[in-house]
Amino acid sequence: TKKRYNCREGCTKNERRKFYVGKLLFVMLLILLTTPVSAFSSEIGTVKTDSFMMDYFRFGNGERTLVIIPGCSVQSVMNYTGAIEESYKILTDDFTIYVLEFRRVLFRSDRRKNLPPHYPVSEMAGDTAKALKALGLSKMCVFGASQGGMIAMKIAIEYPELVESMILGSTSACVTPAKYSSIFEGWAELAREGNAKALNLSFGEAIYPQSVFEQSKELLI
Repeated sequence: TKKRYNCREGCTKNERRKFYVGKLLFVMLLILLTTPVSAFSSEIGTVKTDSFMMDYFRFGNGERTLVIIPGCSVQSVMNYTGAIEESYKILTDDFTIYVLEFRRVLFRSDRRKNLPPHYPVSEMAGDTAKALKALGLSKMCVFGASQGGMIAMKIAIEYPELVESMILGSTSACVTPAKYSSIFEGWAELAREGNAKALNLSFGEAIYPQSVFEQSKELLI
């Protein structure tokens, strides 16, 4: 029998933190992959501005507004509306929740359709802010995960009137190119080849602790 991995034994504080964050992300991934969309009734829409369109979905009936900005992914969040609604159902009495699309950024498009060749985080934040204004939203609670966290921070800096409070998860205000450039270049090359399987595995191996990646990699294929 395989020995069960126990991060409490012989791990540093940082290693334990990475281990439990990885387990949480794994559970969230499992929920996303196993909950049918038809189980819930989120309102799906497309917000249009003078220069782009952005897909989103909405659920909850609370007086306050929560906006979720997801991270970079090769999967569309629009395929998992029900699973996301289930994950946040404890908040639906207090918040009306908007989730913005991040549509197949590496293969087809991004948060806006007709994606330009160069689309930095600063422009993503500007487009997202423009879409939120078009939806008539202001003074929002914003949750940004991964690259969505970078976008959320930029929005808070450039458009403070939109943000009442902010939650960040698995993100960074600064990514050192020397440390990550080779990883990003590898992902870009796999994307250009259309090799989604290898890209998913490389992505999972880079962001999850090794033990969590080994447990969950079949879900990434």
